[in-house]
Amino acid sequence: MSSSSVITQAVQGLATATSPGLVGTGAQTFAGKKTLDGGAAIKGDTSGSAIAAGYVGEKITWASAPSDQTITTTESDWTNANIVLTSGVWLVVANIQVYAETAATSGSSQSAIVRITNSSNTIIQNQDKLLYVKTTANVTNGIQTTLPFSFIANLSAASTTYKIRCYITSAGTGTIANRSLQYSEFYGIRIA
Repeated sequence: MSSSSVITQAVQGLATATSPGLVGTGAQTFAGKKTLDGGAAIKGDTSGSAIAAGYVGEKITWASAPSDQTITTTESDWTNANIVLTSGVWLVVANIQVYAETAATSGSSQSAIVRITNSSNTIIQNQDKLLYVKTTANVTNGIQTTLPFSFIANLSAASTTYKIRCYITSAGTGTIANRSLQYSEFYGIRIA
């Protein structure tokens, strides 16, 4: 770089989102995509504050935690179990606790199906899980577990809704309702 080039850059000042310039030690915003050959060390936020909307690390979770909900043979939304994500690349994670119970008849079985869908009830990226329980005696048999989900969502729409839907395969006659449980989590973290 020639000395006249260095002087020109110094006169121009620091780079901004609308004009080129130097990189300083304070906060700066750059426009356009940048390619770094050889890697870069990016320091994370250590303030303990929530990451602002639109920035890598932003976390979106359900607006209000859902409560226990009885699962029936009709597929339905789990009340309040949805998240709305903006455009960008997101890691979507759900850990949904489910309880399923059989009737007190030898050979009875029960399946609870939990899935992540969009607002049109279309299953997203095969995010469809099943909990199966069977009894071999004339007693009720129940099982409770957490069904894990995760996928990458590359979204271009201004907003996209994902929701938890569930149903069971048979009505069953157990003493405790088949249900999804409030001790679950569902969130998205912006990764790009």
